[in-house]
Formats: sequence, C-alpha cells, structure tokens
Amino acid sequence: MVRPTKRRRVAFIPEVTYFKPAGIPLGALEDVGLTVEEVEAMR
Repeated sequence: MVRPTKRRRVAFIPEVTYFKPAGIPLGALEDVGLTVEEVEAMR
C-alpha cells in the first residue's frame, strides 16, 4: 500500500530569478532550472 502524499508548504516565493558569479556575463552561463520546492529544500 502506498502512503498518502503529504501537502508541501512553501514559506516564501524567491524574489531573485537568477544567481551567478560576479564578473561573468549572464549569457555565458548555462541555465539550471529549479522548482519552488527545490529552492525551499535548500533554504
């Protein structure tokens, strides 16, 4: 029997849409997409 799924609660929605090292243009980097749940897990 499978356990019921637990509702997740996100404490905040990130204000920043990207994070990059200083001095490197944004166009020179590859994109890595994160879901809101992944950002909450890192918080």
